[in-house]
Amino acid sequence: MSDRYSELMRLGVAFNLMSINKFSEENDKDLELMAMTTSVKIAQMLRYQKVILAVGMFSIFESSLQRRFKGDKNAFSTLKIHLKSSGEIELNNRFELFAMAINTLKHGKGPSYNNLLKKK
Repeated sequence: MSDRYSELMRLGVAFNLMSINKFSEENDKDLELMAMTTSVKIAQMLRYQKVILAVGMFSIFESSLQRRFKGDKNAFSTLKIHLKSSGEIELNNRFELFAMAINTLKHGKGPSYNNLLKKK
């Protein structure tokens, strides 16, 4: 990914999170006063917006890796091999945690969820 593209991605994510968090703070104040159905639904929607943002960004990262690794459909596996062979064990471990978290967000309880619980 080019530096310019990476910067746009960072700015876009920051903007989205700032907007979601601002709206969430306002909604939390409404929830403190009265737990109306609308406020509860807005809180749920905002949580989903964060999930959509995280899953989407991870998907874009995977696409970027596939281009970098010349169309490799197992880009994450290739990345892990590169990280391990470069001695980036801690980075690889963190990446695996992120991958399991994203899989849990996408699929709910399952192997990734269970592995995250073991690492807790």
